[in-house]
Amino acid sequence: MKVALAQINATVGDLAGNARLLAQAARQAYQQGAMLVVSPELSLTGYPPEDLLLRPAFMAACAEALAALAAELADCVGLHLVVGHPHQFGERGDVRSKSMAVQQRFNAASVLSGGQELVDRADDYLAAGITHLITASGGPDYDMSALKALLSWRDNR
Repeated sequence: MKVALAQINATVGDLAGNARLLAQAARQAYQQGAMLVVSPELSLTGYPPEDLLLRPAFMAACAEALAALAAELADCVGLHLVVGHPHQFGERGDVRSKSMAVQQRFNAASVLSGGQELVDRADDYLAAGITHLITASGGPDYDMSALKALLSWRDNR
């Protein structure tokens, strides 16, 4: 399997421009035979996004840009693009009590392939503290049901 590194010059806050650069790099690598393309940390937002991460509209725009990038590359059959981006759990992405709200943002990476994010319900795994996940690329899919059952058992104790 050929692996390519998408070395792009991302601009902080330019989600559309950065997604365009990622798509161009992924397509170029795909045309040269790569099936796995890996992008830099926070490549979708540019680095460092700093205070932009505190804006709910920016976080929503990141999720939309990620989905649009996946759709853009849907015609590249078999291509897997690893994209660095910020992530939040739920719509608000914060933990609230009566006296305070704590923003929770995570430095994440998603695997895009076939027009979508490959890992279904990744939030469940991240919330459980799982930081490494194996997915298939051109081989058999991994059955995650045992992991889901273990997480369910642990959470219900």
